[in-house]
Amino acid sequence: MHENLNQDYRRPARTALDPGPTIADSERVDAGPDGILRLQEISTLLIQGGGLDSFYERLLDAAVDLMSADMGSIQTFHPELDELRLLACRKFHPESAAFWERVHLDSASVCGKALSEERRIVVPDTETCDFMAGTSDLDEIRRSNIRAVQSTPLVSRSGRLVGMISTHWHEPHQPTEREFRSLDVLARQAADLIENTEVEATLRESEQQSRWLASVTESSDDAIISKTLDGRIMSWNQGAQRLFGYPAEEMIGIPITILIPPDRQNEERMILEKVAGGERVDHYETVRRRKDGGSVAISLTVSPVKNIEGRIIGASKIARDITERKQAEARENALITQLAQMNRIATAGELSASIAHEVNQPIVGVVLMASAASLLLSRDVPDIPKTRDILADIVDAAHHASEVVAGVQAMFKKSTDNRLPVDLKKLILSVLQIVRIECERNGVEVQADLADELPDVVGDSVQLQQVVLNLVMNAIEAMHSAPSRILRIETRQDGPGMVRVSVGDTGAGIDPSNAGRVFERLFTTKSQGMGMGLAICRSIIQSHDGRIWVASAPGNGSVFHFELPAACTAQRSR
Repeated sequence: MHENLNQDYRRPARTALDPGPTIADSERVDAGPDGILRLQEISTLLIQGGGLDSFYERLLDAAVDLMSADMGSIQTFHPELDELRLLACRKFHPESAAFWERVHLDSASVCGKALSEERRIVVPDTETCDFMAGTSDLDEIRRSNIRAVQSTPLVSRSGRLVGMISTHWHEPHQPTEREFRSLDVLARQAADLIENTEVEATLRESEQQSRWLASVTESSDDAIISKTLDGRIMSWNQGAQRLFGYPAEEMIGIPITILIPPDRQNEERMILEKVAGGERVDHYETVRRRKDGGSVAISLTVSPVKNIEGRIIGASKIARDITERKQAEARENALITQLAQMNRIATAGELSASIAHEVNQPIVGVVLMASAASLLLSRDVPDIPKTRDILADIVDAAHHASEVVAGVQAMFKKSTDNRLPVDLKKLILSVLQIVRIECERNGVEVQADLADELPDVVGDSVQLQQVVLNLVMNAIEAMHSAPSRILRIETRQDGPGMVRVSVGDTGAGIDPSNAGRVFERLFTTKSQGMGMGLAICRSIIQSHDGRIWVASAPGNGSVFHFELPAACTAQRSR
């Protein structure tokens, strides 16, 4: 069957169009007296304004009358979804109206085909229409007792498709050319009305959004500032005045470097370079200067500002006062330092026997060797060579005792957070020397796999020694009832610029329900534990820009790992 695809109307390309007929042209439109009267009524409604719903209803009534139709509908076009949405309809069955509430361009409906082909489609008899045969659209056509349909795209004066107007008949029908000319005039006015309504709604929404954003900006506790790419301030809210002490009238047009301490001037250049390149700066923590000369710690977020053409013309900055947070962090760090010192003292008590043995052993050796040397020298013929050898052994024993004492002093002195290159292998060996007797007393076998070519890390040796000691002591204690007691400690380079230390045991492992809590403060599974050892380890490692975690399998022991940046990496990041 050949459906009549009326060529009187074809939607041009979506560019500027000839304005086409207007209601003022109705005198030149051969619409008949009733048609002209209807067009004049619509023109009067358009001039007088009023409610949109009423206007759409009158518009649809006019279309039905002009086309001598039984039914009709108006739809708006939503290009982002390529679909039509029902605006108003006449005499549709409720289920049909719901079915056609949204019509996509690939729909088998007449309006869907008109949308996809961008021209008017006329179907004089729906029962013989090829593209609707066997579709759900045909079922709805029958439900609403429709036998003929025409759908005309609504194109505004700017050439934009904004919707569709359709009329329907209960019997097979072919509209006349005169009816279509009248409908085209009406369609153009409907398109202009819909476009104007959309533009006005967009403007209202934009104005409301602008007012809302302005209100949020002005009432924000944070400082919100905009500036040009050369750093001159363009806007300054109340939050900025509260934070920095300058009123807006003193700051507009002034270089923002007035807020930056002399030793941080390079930060502004770095930030503007990133913004000019389209990058965003997130949560950059720094210090700025107030009007009264005081300093304030802030967190900065800076974003590029673009004009309507997409060109970056400036930057928007949000500055948040983090002074209280920094002070709280400083108090927390001081508390952690005190707790770490207490932890070291408590560990010293646990290791007192081992430490005493390590110091006493070389001293006893010195005494015995000194007695032997004295006897050799008291002979009638002093044995000078043997005496010299004994004196050398005495010096070695004294050095060993001195090293043990120095290591213990270093471990249990108050940390000064002095960051220097640290040889982890040497540090771990010093810890193993201190716990050697403790391991022997508990029947623990030590297996150390310490890489020879391991890079140094930058850190406080006292704090890092405390981490290793805590992990080793925990491992020894975890194996007190284990049949096999093996302490494994190893080091390796873990990826570019990272050094990993692992301390494992063959104990009972960690209960899975506690695995996520072992580093929490005051959490402990020991009857006499304070629950601070692992929490202190985590604080120390995090303060060294590293991370610490545990892998455990119940019944198969646990392995604690920590990673630290290698010295060259750590220095580059500071």
